Amino acid sequence: MRNSRVIAILGMASVALSAFIVYYYYYFFMVPQYGMGGMMMHHMFSPTPPYNFLVIIGLAMALVVSIVGLIYYALASPPRPLESCDDGLEAVMKVLKPEERKVLEAIIKKGGRALQKEVRKETGLSRLRLHRIVQRLAERGIIKIKEVGNTNELTVVDWLKKEIGG
Repeated sequence: MRNSRVIAILGMASVALSAFIVYYYYYFFMVPQYGMGGMMMHHMFSPTPPYNFLVIIGLAMALVVSIVGLIYYALASPPRPLESCDDGLEAVMKVLKPEERKVLEAIIKKGGRALQKEVRKETGLSRLRLHRIVQRLAERGIIKIKEVGNTNELTVVDWLKKEIGG
């Protein structure tokens, strides 16, 4: 996935470069030929065949690189979702930060479902810190949040619950 993004970025950069080349060619070679403010200096700035050839070669190369990059980006295989890994819980634990891991382990210890205030007591994290961690875990699709009174009920998602035997 990372390689396809790099190639796509290179393709976009080459398009931007080709636009710059066209602007440079027009501004420095074509505008003086037709005169700017009465200055007729076309004998100094008139485009010569080597410059025209270089501009055409540069545009062609930029176009080829951008097309190849966009095709590769479109055909690149998407990453496997965590659900298709052999051990989803192990894969999830590897990518979590220590505090996130601590929160998830506290929820798992309670059977895959716990109130946020119970997790706070178990982990010793501040309310704000725990809230931010819980939000991150929910955004990643690792836990679900359900409001219950003045606290939240935190539940491990179904596919991960199967992994822990819940």
